[in-house]
Amino acid sequence: MRGGAGDFPAFVPGHPEPVSKPGGSGDDAFCHGLFFLLFRPKLLVAYGIVALGIMLLADAATGFRLVERSATHGWNSTARLPFWLCAWDMLLDAPVVGQGPRTFGSFYAEYLRKAALPPGLIADPRAVPWPHNLYLEVLAERGLAGFAALSLVLVNGFLGARKLMMSVSDETRILGYGACAALAGFCLAATIELTFLRQWVVIVLFMLAGVISHLVRLEKWT
Repeated sequence: MRGGAGDFPAFVPGHPEPVSKPGGSGDDAFCHGLFFLLFRPKLLVAYGIVALGIMLLADAATGFRLVERSATHGWNSTARLPFWLCAWDMLLDAPVVGQGPRTFGSFYAEYLRKAALPPGLIADPRAVPWPHNLYLEVLAERGLAGFAALSLVLVNGFLGARKLMMSVSDETRILGYGACAALAGFCLAATIELTFLRQWVVIVLFMLAGVISHLVRLEKWT
């Protein structure tokens, strides 16, 4: 499968080709938009116009893949439900520690055959390496223990960003708003797409957590 610029391949066990999706330009736009909404609301409309233009230009550079997908397949909000239901069933079978890291793709077909799908819901028969929901992925593969660890990282990050946004320093507050917007964008994208199979997801999450923690520590020293 050919990937475009910004695509990150994920390999499925037993599947010779990497499965890739377009990069996170939409997530980036959301993060920037949330920052402007929190800190510069008057510039939000101008930013939205510019961001939309940039996204259209980027889509044009890749042969209008996004527009073509929208026109051909539409945006079916139920397409991911079979993935999520299978991930939930995996959690129920191993609630404490999960099925094991990177095992969703190996067990998906088996759980899909046993899943009680709602009437009229058509499941994607292709090999699926992740459930397109980071929280369900962690629950299915690492259980409640892994989900608790992920929740601790996210909650600690938001609490740290909140401390930065309440700083008396204008520069620190700007950094706090930016960190909060980036983390919120990450959490939103995690509900419909992100996966720890993509190395950049792991890097972005822990980079954000580390930056926020370091800024909070610097704030205490000043």
